[in-house]
Amino acid sequence: YGKFDALRQRQPVAVLCQALDAYCEALAADTDGQSLALCAAIASALNVGGLEVLRGLMPSLSKIVPDDDSTNNQALAVQRQTDGALSQLFYYLSLFLRAIATPVTPV
Repeated sequence: YGKFDALRQRQPVAVLCQALDAYCEALAADTDGQSLALCAAIASALNVGGLEVLRGLMPSLSKIVPDDDSTNNQALAVQRQTDGALSQLFYYLSLFLRAIATPVTPV
């Protein structure tokens, strides 16, 4: 654990999610081919579970990856409350970052 994780403070994760939410907002406003390719990369990198977990923290993600299946929301809400929720969150955040950080579009 890092110095914030040992104390279980949410502030560093919240700041990261706010920044990525703003990035999603900017992607939604930009309609060039590169932005559309990034949106497609995000959609393919994250499964339905990952999208739902991250949408809870980054609402603008819904603007770039439409919600196709809302039936899993209750099951995912229970899944988020498990002991591994923080690990799961970091896993999905890493998939998101890998999707947007390419040699052509470094972040």
